[in-house]
Order: sequence, then C-alpha cells, then structure tokens
Amino acid sequence: MDYSTLRRAARFLTPASLQLAAGQPRRLTFVCDVRRHRGETRLTLSPIGGPPCTGEWGVLDFRLDGQDLKVAGPILEHREREVTLAVRRDLEVRPPRRGRVTAPAGSLVAVFVPEGTGLGRCCQPVLDIGLRALRLQSSFPFEAGVLLRDLTVLAGAQVVRRAEGIVVHSAPVLQVDGEPSYHCGVRLRRPTAVPPPDDPADELEVTEPTRVRTILWGLSDLAHSVTLRAGTVVVRCQLAPVRGSRDALPEIRCTMETEAPVTGPVQVECALYGSGYRFYARVRRRDGCTLFLRPAPVVREWHRREEERLTLPAAAGGKVTFHHPIDGRPHERPLVDVSVQGFGFAREAEEDALWPGLPLKDVTVQVAGQAVRPAHVTVRTVGEQRCGVQMDHLGEREADRLRFELMKLSAYPVEFHDGEDLDEIVAFHQRLKVFEGDQLRNLAATLDDTRRNWRAAHQHPDGLMRTAVVRWKGDIGGATTLVLAFEGSWLLQHQAVASPAVPTTLGSLHSTLVRLALPRRDCEHVFGFVDEEARSVHTVVNSFLTEWSTPEHRGASRLVLYAGEACPPTSRVLGARRLGGADERLIENAGLRVLHPVCARALGLRVGHLRLRNVAAAWRLVGLERGRETWGAFGGGRPVAFLLRQWASPGLSLSSLLSTALYLPVRPDGDGAAAQVLVRVLLETALPGDPPVRLLLAPEEQDPAPLVAAGLRRVAGCTLYALQGVGMQEYHRYMASRYGFLYGRLRARVAAPS
Repeated sequence: MDYSTLRRAARFLTPASLQLAAGQPRRLTFVCDVRRHRGETRLTLSPIGGPPCTGEWGVLDFRLDGQDLKVAGPILEHREREVTLAVRRDLEVRPPRRGRVTAPAGSLVAVFVPEGTGLGRCCQPVLDIGLRALRLQSSFPFEAGVLLRDLTVLAGAQVVRRAEGIVVHSAPVLQVDGEPSYHCGVRLRRPTAVPPPDDPADELEVTEPTRVRTILWGLSDLAHSVTLRAGTVVVRCQLAPVRGSRDALPEIRCTMETEAPVTGPVQVECALYGSGYRFYARVRRRDGCTLFLRPAPVVREWHRREEERLTLPAAAGGKVTFHHPIDGRPHERPLVDVSVQGFGFAREAEEDALWPGLPLKDVTVQVAGQAVRPAHVTVRTVGEQRCGVQMDHLGEREADRLRFELMKLSAYPVEFHDGEDLDEIVAFHQRLKVFEGDQLRNLAATLDDTRRNWRAAHQHPDGLMRTAVVRWKGDIGGATTLVLAFEGSWLLQHQAVASPAVPTTLGSLHSTLVRLALPRRDCEHVFGFVDEEARSVHTVVNSFLTEWSTPEHRGASRLVLYAGEACPPTSRVLGARRLGGADERLIENAGLRVLHPVCARALGLRVGHLRLRNVAAAWRLVGLERGRETWGAFGGGRPVAFLLRQWASPGLSLSSLLSTALYLPVRPDGDGAAAQVLVRVLLETALPGDPPVRLLLAPEEQDPAPLVAAGLRRVAGCTLYALQGVGMQEYHRYMASRYGFLYGRLRARVAAPS
C-alpha cells in the first residue's frame, strides 16, 4: 500500500468518487483524512451524500498529480455526511483515457438539441472531450441512442468543436449534497444535416396562463413596437397601454405606421428584453389606423439573437455612413434599430445596390453621441424599407460603451448613477436600513475616500462598476450596484426598493445590470449576498432556482456574517502561515467541500484565480486597490481551517463586502485554536481606509463557538446566490417574463399626480 500517496491525497482534500454495488449511483466526495488503525489503512471521505452504506464494498477513484488512481475496500462507518473506508487492495493506476482533454470545471459547455426529448436547446457542462467522444454532466438522464443534434462545444465565447452526438450511456451520480445528476458518454461524428436558420428547437410554446398574461400585458404597458402580418401584408405598429383586469388577457391596441388592409386573423411579432415573441390574434374592430386585437392564449418564444435590437426614437438622431465596396460611393442613412451585434437602416426606394452577404467599407455608426467603427460589416437582409446589417469584431470597450448608451435610450424607467452624488445613495440605503450597524461604522469612517473612489469607479470608461436607480416622488425609489469583484465574477450588491408602490422590483434592476455584464468576456459569473430577513427576494430567487434554471449553472450556499473590532498587531502570529501558489489546489478543494460548486467558482476559489491578478490590475488603472491572500491553520501537519483575507478600496462596496474575509473549515476545531489564530490575523491586519470593524463570512454549518470565543460576534445570516453562463441568461429571461410589465407602470404613475 502506497501510504504516502494516500496522505498526499488527504493533504490536498482531493475530490473523489465512490462506487458501491452495481446499480447504485456513484457518489462524489473528498479524501479528507487517512490513518492507520491496528495495521489497517482507513480513509475518511467527507462530505458525502446518499443513504447509509455500512458494510458494502466500495471502489474509490480519484486523480492526483496527473494520474487516475483507485483503491477498494469495505465501508466500516457511515456517520452524518462522512464515510470511513478500510483499504484492502493496493493502490492501482487506471489507464488514462487516450486523447481526452479535461477542462477546468464549468469552463467548457456543449450546446445541443436532444431529439425526441422535448427539451429544446440544452446547454450542459463538458467533463472531458476528445476527437471521437466527450462526457457531459446533466440533470436529465439521456437514454442511450439519443441524437444530440447541432452540437457546439464552447470554451468561454469561442467555438472549439461542431459535431453531432449519440448518447452511448448515462451513469447516475450523487453530488456531495445528495442531489442526483448523470454523467453521459457521447460519441461524436460529423454533422449529417445543416441546421435550419429558424430551428424549431429555439422556439418555446408558452401556455401557462399567468406567464402568457404577463408577457402580453408587458408589451401593452411598454407601448412596444411590433410587426403585424396578415397574409402577404406586413406592417409596423405601435402598441398603446390599455386598461383592464390583470387576471385576464389584455385587448391589444396598436396603431399602424402606414394604413394597410388588415382584417381577420393576424400574427404579431416583437422582441422584449432579449427574447423574441410571436402570437396570433384576431382584429375585433378598427378605428382609422388603430386596430383592436383579441390575442390567443398561447405565446411562442424564441432566442435567435443574443441581444435585442433597440428601435431608435426619432429624437435619437442615429445614422450610419459607409462606402460601397464596389464603386466606392459614400452613403449616409438614418438608423432604424441598433444593437452591439448589428443594426438596420432605412432603404431608399428602388435601390438594388445592396444585397445579402455584401460587405460594407468604412462604416461609422453614430448614436447617442457615440461613434462606433466596426471592423467587419455585412448586409444580412434587404427588405422593402429596411436593410439589416451584421457587425463583427467590435472592440470590447466600444461594445460595452454602445450597450450602455443604448440602455439609456430604451424605454425602461432606469437611470444609471454617474458617481457624483454618493450622499443621496447613502441616504437612501440608510433610510431603508440596508446596512448593518458595523457596516455603517466602516462607511462613516471612510466616507471621504468612498466618495472619491465611488466617482472614479463609476466614471471609468471600462465600466467596472455601475449602479441602476429608479426615481420615485422626486427621490430614489430603488437601487442596486454591480461591480467587478473577482476574476470573471461580478457582484450584485446594495439592493433595495423603497416601497411596493415603486414601479420596479429588485428583479428588474438586476435584469438591467445583468444585460450589461452578460456579453462581457470578464463575466463568467454573477453573484450576490441576500440577508436572511429579505424574504421577498428569497421567494423570487428560490422560485427561479426550482422552476426555471438549469441546475448545473446556478448555486446557493448559506453563510453567516461575523464582525469584530480591528486592533493593532501585537506580535508575530504563531500557529498560522500564509499560503502560496503551491497551495491553490488545496484552497479550491476546501471551498468545493463546504460551498456549492458554482458559488465556489463565483468567489474565485480556483487555481489561477485566487490572487486576483487581472482584477487587481484593472482596478489599479483607476487608482484603486483590490487583492486577496490566504492563511491556513494546521494541526498535526493537517489543515484545520483557512482564511481568505481580501481587501478593496472604500467605495467599491458601501457595505464592506469586498473587504470581508471568508472562513473555510476543514476539520473540527476542538479547542478553537485554529479560529483563535485566524481571527487574530483578520483583526490585526490593516485594510485600505483603515475601517474600524473587520467582517468575516463562514458557512452556516460552522460551529459559532470558536469564532465567538476568538472575539467575533454574529451579525446576520445570508445566502450566497451565484449564476454561471447560461444561468445568467435564464435569470434575465425569467425576470423579464415574470416582472417585465412592471417597467411599463412607471409611465402611468409619473403622468398621474403624486
């Protein structure tokens, strides 16, 4: 028995999987301890989910130093979320999977359409991939033989493989929290069919009455622009708000831009908050150019475009200039609609000099006082009145700035704070008692620095921090902030709405900011901390987690916030040491043991992300500090607990969240020695601005006694919610679909006397 290898596996808290009797699901766990008892080697595996398995024979697989290893033996004990395995066979080296590439967790996803399942287009994490096969993690048990059509493998935003897949097998797996999932083996082959431009799998039929009513009332409230089709007649229309009971479908009232012979059944198409919608209706009556429609109780939703194009109001004065690629003639046309991915401009009568696929030269798009010069522009569609154009290779900063300016031109009742008047933001949050007393003490002690840094962060051209607000009765009625926090992770913070009467929700404010962050290359995750007393927010988010979201792309972890008084350093801290780059894998595994995997990745608990090099460099350009270091407390050569101490200049977080340390327990801290030494590191180390209170987050399962004995006090409980990749898109669509009509109510309330 190679005891030293098992000790090394335990030292790094190595992830492993335990296979019991045939037919039982494989259980994911961690090797957290190894010891000898009466000449027998025993492994402790924790945490582990599933029913008790004492007395069964288990085979443990794990990966260490680039090798796939396995040991086997009986299960001696199965305590709460912990198993003891007696090793009865020598350590074996499994032959490697030839030609397989294993990507970091969550970084590689496959998008595909599983034929015959009724699921539509799916997006699942890829565990490993090779020339002829890949493995998926899925919450759905795909049966052997299912065709995965139009399969695209993405590494970030980059396409690395296009193929078709055939599911070969699907093996059940229990996560550490006991939740079931499946590892699906897929054989890859060349595509046998060209995907249609309007794939039926991208269109969902919405029949749930509440959601249908919400979508249709949302369109009506917002006076949305739609396209109306009646046979060969196609006409643009403008909807108008109507009155009526929200428990019934609205009567759709629309005004045609040009009078057309429209009667009987019609089809209405539009885009709303990034999703396309199509529904049928019947013309009930007509008053000049105004039609009154009775909609059908079914809406079809599709997601052909990643970003919705904004139909520009005439006052915006948008225009595009370009040269024809053949004769070199200059042209200038008014813009009809625009997004970061493309735009439409008015087509002149009887013009045949433009056709689909034609590249345009020297293109300049001018809108909202900003000029954008895309590197590659191609005509996509040519209609009777409009030419649709696709833009490629737009610079990151240009794209972000254009997206921001278009959001300000939209009909949403949301403003973006310019960073100048921080006092009104602080007063709003104090009035609603958003911050705890200790957080307010830190804010008051660093207020001058906070004002300066808040302004710099909001006005930086890279858009590293943004605050969305809604005005109500001459003051702020709702606000939330999004800030680049970790490598590829953005934090939603300072969230509040003054009253149920305010015509917005936190969900709509979140949706507005997420739309700005989603397309950025530095946005892999969006996360936020929600206080345990914010019951309405928990209700909304939990509804999304249980009813709408893909489990592999979202997570929730319960934490507790502690606080303690800062104090000057007394002497050298003994019993703890600062960890280096060689220990990053250990910290990653420690985070995965106590947090949901998506939450752990959102907090940057990943090899290569712990030191925040990229995000610290980005904030350094603004003149602000951002950093993190890791400390560990050990007993008998084994880790007992870790402290991730982080810091940020005052102003990046009014509630001190970005200077809050994270406590990761590994083993029971019987005498509290580990907590004593790590809390001392927390309280005695300086932070930018020298706030008087130090804050610490710990998992809810952590025994509070050692932390309290070390000088901390419990402040509040909270839940960390995190979304990754497709999870953010799902969240945006959920908020738009469920709460979108609330955007439109501001118009009526502003027009009415207060």
